Amino acid sequence: AQEDGLPQRNDLLTRLMEAKDENGERLSREELTGEALGQLIAGSDTTSNTLCALLYWCVKTPGVMEKLQKEIDDAVPEDVDIPSYDSIKELPYLHMVINETHRHHSTLSIGLPRLVPPGPVITLHSTPIPPSTTLSIPTYTLHHTPSIWGPTASKFDPSRWSPSRITEAQKAAFMPFGVGPRSCIGRNVAEMELAMVVAGVVRGFEFELRQEGVETREGFLRKMGGCRVGIRRRSK
Repeated sequence: AQEDGLPQRNDLLTRLMEAKDENGERLSREELTGEALGQLIAGSDTTSNTLCALLYWCVKTPGVMEKLQKEIDDAVPEDVDIPSYDSIKELPYLHMVINETHRHHSTLSIGLPRLVPPGPVITLHSTPIPPSTTLSIPTYTLHHTPSIWGPTASKFDPSRWSPSRITEAQKAAFMPFGVGPRSCIGRNVAEMELAMVVAGVVRGFEFELRQEGVETREGFLRKMGGCRVGIRRRSK
């Protein structure tokens, strides 16, 4: 049955169809289409790109895949093929690996542009920045700055995210989704997707890297040129 013409489902599209503007009006068909496309494009291309980078660096970096598999194996019962989000959402090493992939690969490498609002001139490091200036922090550069991340800034090292090592300066410099009220609206969905896919794939399969080095294409997104691996199902 349907109520008020809306399907009785609990998904993102239903939430968009239920949404109302400041005048109490529901979104038009064009607005719904625009919102849905934004969710699909922003929430799929970026996630798949990050997953590609994560797989490459986990397989390439000695010890990372084995440690990740053990943590997931210990948390998920043997008779469960696809882990639930509740069973893996608090796994520390899984989230260290995801965070390190965000830092090391930085899918949104050039940062998001922001406009300086009206008001007095802002001065940063002796540089005056007047209102209406467009600013952007290059995320990749910020995530690889040795003065913040230390001499191993260029190394893929998930353990840098352990509570005993991560610093307040590093937490403040970590912005794969942007910061503030205009940060990525899909962050929670993206982080849930990444955790679910990584846990399910890593638990079920073993991987062997079939390429030397990796190429990236630079633009608004920093895209992996691909990740060629051999795959076989893990024996239980």
